[in-house]
Amino acid sequence: MDGLVHILSKPIKAHGEEIREITFRDPLGADILAVGNPVIVDMASDPPRVTHDERKMAAMISRLGGIPTSSVAQMGPQDWVACAWLLTPFFVPMAGAI
Repeated sequence: MDGLVHILSKPIKAHGEEIREITFRDPLGADILAVGNPVIVDMASDPPRVTHDERKMAAMISRLGGIPTSSVAQMGPQDWVACAWLLTPFFVPMAGAI
């Protein structure tokens, strides 16, 4: 699934350049070890509730998108949330795994 792309609604600066899209690589175990799991799943809720740890997700957007966290901070809320939900499936249990 490498190469998930989010087109930004408003450009941001990253590495001294204006960017209009972020291409995400697939996460590795090393990313979770470095940042932690950015997705919180409450299996006690019916249906299960899925939320984000905002600081961990911002760090994960940065790592997987190859942009500094200062660039993530420039993102509008809708872009940030869209990126978070785009990455969420990587950090929840696979169907039937629990």
